[in-house]
Amino acid sequence: MSEIHVFNHRAMATQFQVRIAGEEKTYAAQAAQAAFALTDDLEARLSRFRADSEITQLAQLAPGETLPVSEPVFAVLELAKKMEVATHGAFSAAAAALQSQFAPPQWTLLKTPFAIRCDRGKLEFDLGAIGKGFALDRMAAVLREWSCPAFLLVAGGSSILAGDAPVGTTGWSCGLGDDHSPQRYWLKNASLSGSGLAVRGQHILDPRTGEPAARRNRVWALTETAAESDALSTAAMILSETEIAAVAGGNPRWLVFLQEAGQWRHLGQCPPPPRAEPADDFRLVKPPENRHLIPMSNPAKTSASSVSTSGNLPSYIAGAVPNPPANRAPWYKNTAPTYAGIFLWFVFWQDAVNAPNQGGLLSCGVGWAFTSLIIAALVCHFLFYLVPGMLGMKTGLPLYIVGTSLFGAQGGFILPGFLMGVLQFGWLGVNVYFSSLALAAVIPVKAEILMVVWGVLAAFVGLKGIQYVAKVATYLPLIPLTVLLVLLAKTAGGISSFDPQKFIALSATAAPAAPAALGKFGVLALMLTFVVGFFATAGAAGVDFGTNSRNSSDVSKGGLVGVALAIIVTAGISMLIVAGTYGTPELSQAAVAAGKDGLILQTPGLIPVLMGKSAGLIMFLLAIAAFPPACFSSFIAANSFKTTLPGVNPFISVGIGAAVSILLAVTGLAGKAIIVFVIIGATFGPICGAMLVEYLLNGGKWSGPRAGFNPAGWIAWLVGAVVGVLPILKIYPVPAAPVAAFIVGAVVYFLCAKVNLLSAILPLPAKK
Repeated sequence: MSEIHVFNHRAMATQFQVRIAGEEKTYAAQAAQAAFALTDDLEARLSRFRADSEITQLAQLAPGETLPVSEPVFAVLELAKKMEVATHGAFSAAAAALQSQFAPPQWTLLKTPFAIRCDRGKLEFDLGAIGKGFALDRMAAVLREWSCPAFLLVAGGSSILAGDAPVGTTGWSCGLGDDHSPQRYWLKNASLSGSGLAVRGQHILDPRTGEPAARRNRVWALTETAAESDALSTAAMILSETEIAAVAGGNPRWLVFLQEAGQWRHLGQCPPPPRAEPADDFRLVKPPENRHLIPMSNPAKTSASSVSTSGNLPSYIAGAVPNPPANRAPWYKNTAPTYAGIFLWFVFWQDAVNAPNQGGLLSCGVGWAFTSLIIAALVCHFLFYLVPGMLGMKTGLPLYIVGTSLFGAQGGFILPGFLMGVLQFGWLGVNVYFSSLALAAVIPVKAEILMVVWGVLAAFVGLKGIQYVAKVATYLPLIPLTVLLVLLAKTAGGISSFDPQKFIALSATAAPAAPAALGKFGVLALMLTFVVGFFATAGAAGVDFGTNSRNSSDVSKGGLVGVALAIIVTAGISMLIVAGTYGTPELSQAAVAAGKDGLILQTPGLIPVLMGKSAGLIMFLLAIAAFPPACFSSFIAANSFKTTLPGVNPFISVGIGAAVSILLAVTGLAGKAIIVFVIIGATFGPICGAMLVEYLLNGGKWSGPRAGFNPAGWIAWLVGAVVGVLPILKIYPVPAAPVAAFIVGAVVYFLCAKVNLLSAILPLPAKK
């Protein structure tokens, strides 16, 4: 049988216990801690003994008043209503209200947004008969997200929820009654809860009468979820045997155990689980001696013995605290809109078809260009974002901590920690360059002067005032989206008339020295370079985005919408605008006349052709809308430097970085966006590739920090980065260099891991 790790935690006025089988103990401890953190959050929301809880606030409502509530509060009350109906009124979350009211209160669930309306009486909820089971169900979801499916959860000894069976066993041996009960069953993927005078005392009220129930001494209920078994066992204390048979018989997965005269019998259609012998004891009342817990935060209520730890962990790792579940939100509130805002930046979508070759990326037609764009978008989501996002969600820790599994506890200081800050100034330089050029077209000020002002202002706001632009940044991305839609409406009529061969010929006439048109592979390779190179750092930063995700569904949906769909929509519309312009004879003639050194392939360059006198205003608005990304770049850089260079005043470190950004912009180096993207992709592509392999080799989990400088990570990064920059150095024209760097980094890391070039994993210290 696989090793079982046990963890204890005090919450909801009882003892919670988690058993996890078949996992490495450090990882199991982190998973258990994540589950316990969720329990604490639920207690803060559901307890009627806390003045600031949502349940207490609901009790203050007058009839007709409504209170917005969180998803967990809404979910538990929604389930309580369903169980009230299923048990014919024998269970009610508002039963305690009958002690102070003549009639049970009534309320309405409002789903959009989550809210509760008081219809009658005072909403005095007591979730003691369902809250612990609800917490166990949510804890189980956390453990499954952590890829720990073999678990057993217990709250107070009377609420049990089993996951998969440990390897080599039939299930988890659980008894009806006390620790020595001979009535034992093998439990897996099911819940068992008990109620009774012997278990909880004379505490159960009949919601139909308001009087204490006293039909029987002890009842246990078997269901699929712990919340259901809690509520069903409570109702079974109140119902007659005939009523129990009717209620349990109404659900083929429910079973109720009754004890009379020392004998147990069951009611319901569900067959009982296989019987277990008393010797096969996985009961959780008495924890084993070898229990342990390595919490990532400092939960004062969590009990466990400490484990041996290495003293070689830097303080930035030892002091890391995961983002708690209470601070996380659905994908559509954080991940998706934030990523979408990145791709709405005009610096990204302006180059959707831009290439030095004749015909640009439209040389094989709109259909193939769109197909290439979709492929690039999916590569970004599945290869560069998804695994970092999952690691962030599962650990709650930022990239500079998670990256220590690749580069080591000491090496992680440099990669990806310090490097992320440095590269953000590369992005700031790109932003400064293009935004200042757009402003200079409207404002009678030299672009170089604007570059200095823009860069300094963005760095200052990123350091000191990011909170002041956060709300504005929520709405400013609507500007480029509106611009794209307006330009699309202007050019939509010419899209169907676009002819790639005529476009190539037109390009050759406008720029005879331009390289020959790209074939299909060339279009795909350059599209991957453009899109993936732009996204590479943001993909690795998916770890940070993942820390704000509640579960794997949030991570996946946030990426599919905020990354893949946003890429396709923004760059796709930009692509259609160019095709529509050159597919419309009069617009094509105007565009050719406006081009100085060839055809205009960047969408913003077509704005004067399409919008006439309004072009200056539009370019001004696009530049203003680009200011929040500049602030966020300096903000991320400042955070990185504050962590990795705590002894250096951030005004100095960020000031130096901003000066470099301005220099890149003034000299025009930042304007060579494709090259910038290739460099960034070359440095972060192998990081994402190695992270994917590390994740898969470790069973879909974070391995933890590795000692010193992990050779496998550094070798993989170095080889991958060299491959990625070969085209820049004009040594070899590696196609789709950012993707090639990713693949090489992944392959090299895998080979290094197989020959054991991995540093030892350092256990995270127990917090006192």
